[in-house]
Amino acid sequence: MRSESIVNVVTAIVALIAVRLAQKPADAALPYGYHKAEYFSAVIVGVMIIVAAILIVREAYFGLMAPEMPDAPVQGLMISGVATAINLVWAYVLIRYGRKVRSPALEADGKHLMTDVISTIGVLVGLVLVFTTGFAPLDSILAGSVALNILWSGWGVIRDSVGGLMDVAVPPETQKLIREVIAGNAEGAIEAHDIRTRQAGKMTFIDFHRWCRD
Repeated sequence: MRSESIVNVVTAIVALIAVRLAQKPADAALPYGYHKAEYFSAVIVGVMIIVAAILIVREAYFGLMAPEMPDAPVQGLMISGVATAINLVWAYVLIRYGRKVRSPALEADGKHLMTDVISTIGVLVGLVLVFTTGFAPLDSILAGSVALNILWSGWGVIRDSVGGLMDVAVPPETQKLIREVIAGNAEGAIEAHDIRTRQAGKMTFIDFHRWCRD
């Protein structure tokens, strides 16, 4: 629990630094700006999510090899439940706001918090089922299932972040809108061609050529 709290603090600090760095204006060294700093933060968070999933798988494996009835202190479970509810609300806020402002760092940090929520809910459900059925290995089986879900979430965060670092193009519907805007405002031009787009955080960069009348 202590190590997970430290990881949460570290990822929050990394996200804060990335968001602040991304706000810096473009300069001679980085003429397109610092927007991609958020993707580096998101990759770090994604890696930490995957590491957390691997650690859960490890504990689940040892639990299956030597199943034992877990301890379930009522006070500890209540505190964990309250903390999970707070994390759920904050994770939802971060993910929603991150998507709204197109901030990879905030969205990734929200997804990291959501993995904590999912793992804690898995633990609580596992404890209830174990004490209800008396089948000790059930806790480890459920933990392994939760870990696979977390692993998939971490992979998704890394995949999206690497796509941003690799200058992924905007979605097809956005490209269509860009073409329409260019066509509607290309005064004196016959046509616009070789339209290329790339995303960097909340910024979208567009390059294109146009044929003009003599």
